[in-house]
Amino acid sequence: MDNNIIFFKNIDFKLIKIKPAKISDDFSIGDIKYLNKNLLVETDELIIRNINCNKTDYDLSCEFTSNEFYKFILKLEKNIIRTVHNKIEKWPYIKNIKDNFSSSLVFPKNINSNPEILFKIPIKKGNIQTKFFNSNNDRISINDININNKIKLVIHIKDLFLVSNLFNIKLNINKLNLLDKNKINIEFCSDSEESDLDEMILTDII
Repeated sequence: MDNNIIFFKNIDFKLIKIKPAKISDDFSIGDIKYLNKNLLVETDELIIRNINCNKTDYDLSCEFTSNEFYKFILKLEKNIIRTVHNKIEKWPYIKNIKDNFSSSLVFPKNINSNPEILFKIPIKKGNIQTKFFNSNNDRISINDININNKIKLVIHIKDLFLVSNLFNIKLNINKLNLLDKNKINIEFCSDSEESDLDEMILTDII
């Protein structure tokens, strides 16, 4: 495995840094780094629930099978919101930051269903950038990926996008591995367990 890839449980949030770059009066991008390198994170197991294709990329919606990875994403998003809110003067056209944040999480309408998360399969000059592998670690095509497949990912937590009415992070899939494992049922954390997720604030290099 690439030495730059870190299992999500081993991420130290204090080492994540965001360097904003103003593109125009109403558009900024924050470059997200970990120890001055790309933030490549190995996920826990997920289940593919939907695949959508548009002109620039694929959207992959996956169901969580791990309460720990779910809490990791919650913590990541909450801390990014907190960080940007504390640096609001750098993006003065953004107002009501928390309300304008577009989460990657999709919460179910059915209380018995698990939450899902949206990832991007990036396309550059017409070529898919994600690498796909089967359970034997042989290279496969995106056409071999199907709904309900159990997978593990390496995701690139790449950019923070800020526009006049939207604020989100980009989660690109760097690598996708199919798994031959049964679904793991999860129990979601209570409100009291989530209460500490706001405590740590991401640093930046402004």
